[in-house]
Amino acid sequence: MISFARKVKDELCELPVKSTCCRASLLYGFLQFSTLEDDGAINFTTENENVLSLYEKLLIEVISGECEIDYYGQGYRLSITGRDTLFSVYSRFGDLNSFNNNVFKCEFCRRHYFRGAFLCRGTVNSLDAPFHLEIDCPNLGADTFDLLKPIGIRFKYSTRARDGKLYLKDGGSIESFLHYIEARSAAFAVSEEIIMREIRSKINRQNNFEVANQQRTIDAGSKYTNAINKLRKSNMLSSLPPDLQITAELKMKYPDVPLSELAGLHDPKISKSGLYHRLERLVEAANEL
Repeated sequence: MISFARKVKDELCELPVKSTCCRASLLYGFLQFSTLEDDGAINFTTENENVLSLYEKLLIEVISGECEIDYYGQGYRLSITGRDTLFSVYSRFGDLNSFNNNVFKCEFCRRHYFRGAFLCRGTVNSLDAPFHLEIDCPNLGADTFDLLKPIGIRFKYSTRARDGKLYLKDGGSIESFLHYIEARSAAFAVSEEIIMREIRSKINRQNNFEVANQQRTIDAGSKYTNAINKLRKSNMLSSLPPDLQITAELKMKYPDVPLSELAGLHDPKISKSGLYHRLERLVEAANEL
């Protein structure tokens, strides 16, 4: 079965990017979230051939670059080691360990940058698991937030792993981010899941409320029947006023009937509050034994 994260990335890879500056920003996201070696080389690994193909295509179209692609196990490794290509990368984008806001030329460049970042190092849980989206940040620190502020999506930053990590744990923020990087179908799927979880939660709360009410009714009924049985065993029931004896007899005959119905079985009928008062008097009498 294809994972939800794979579907998201496949959807993103199919999106056309016509603007030259946005294509450069998309490549910038790929490059900055790749693995940077000490000698300046750039490596990227993936199991998604569509992501690999897009990365290679951007290198060629944006900077006329070259790369090496190797297959290993179940994935691919893209390596940028050529002197001319690396020179073009660093000349165009600067130090990849820090931001270069000059890369962004239009209002849409930033979203393409984060699209490239997600394609390179991002993942998102399947919809049957707890909401979680994250992007590993091997080359960037907490100042990544500075670039995120204009988006209005509150990413959290963690350094528990060896490298930093940006992450989201609520469905609304994940939906907003997927919309932002233009994964529309995936965002809609998350939106539907949020609604379904809210419905299930509401049903569970209602069921819990009803079960609690039923349990309270059962507990109350047990309290009264236990008190009446105690009075019977002690031969005290017959010494109580006739109205209490009648109520005790009806309660034992119909132990599971709601109080409102039990009150109507009396002749003459009594109110629910009157019945409750009689039952509490029976409990008090039992407690005095």
